[in-house]
Amino acid sequence: MELRCRRALSAHMRIAGLRKTEEKLELVKESLGQLQIIARAQQDLNVDKLFLEVVEKVLQFVMTPAEFRKQYGMSPHVVTGWLTGESVPHPSLRQRICARLKEKIEAKLKR
Repeated sequence: MELRCRRALSAHMRIAGLRKTEEKLELVKESLGQLQIIARAQQDLNVDKLFLEVVEKVLQFVMTPAEFRKQYGMSPHVVTGWLTGESVPHPSLRQRICARLKEKIEAKLKR
């Protein structure tokens, strides 16, 4: 009986380990996709459509719009405008935003 319990526990632990590995792989896969989006936008920061893709897909992957607003000291109206595509930040700000989001993704991967 005790041997069966040990085997069952061992099997359960292996399954839990595999689940964690699968979750980590999924995070890596998602992170790489987000980093590719940032890299495309950084190739030409003057293309609004590319930057809006960063805002739409990457920003919400690494932090909430509220966290982003606090970090950059922006009003809710400004970030909401980006998320809805009604406005975009000046190209000089886009590089800093991309760099910060990239740092956040890399930090997420290190956990």
